[in-house]
Amino acid sequence: MGIGYGNAQELVPSKTTYKPGEDIVLTFSDGPGNAKDWVGIYKEGQTPGDIGATLWFYVDGTDGGSTGKDTGSLVFKGSLSVGWYEAHLLEDDGYTILASVSFEVKRQSVVSVELSKA
Repeated sequence: MGIGYGNAQELVPSKTTYKPGEDIVLTFSDGPGNAKDWVGIYKEGQTPGDIGATLWFYVDGTDGGSTGKDTGSLVFKGSLSVGWYEAHLLEDDGYTILASVSFEVKRQSVVSVELSKA
């Protein structure tokens, strides 16, 4: 039987598509509030625990995890290359996934317009 926290945990990106080098902002809510709950970003298809996260923070925005938070936002400095990623809210320094979301890092399309005299 799973642990119930009342509401479903949620993890939401500030947008679904980012540019290379752009900061990734993820907001989590209704987590258990443990100091060692954390958010990890993985390449799409990677399983937390089988491989280390590409980027991660504890819910207090540090790599030490001293303050529990059940709701908040984390800013991951823009170092992700082009591709699809999955972010996971994970419980208490472990790999129990509480919430997940996918997003893409994508180069902007360049639109070329050619003008001619009629």
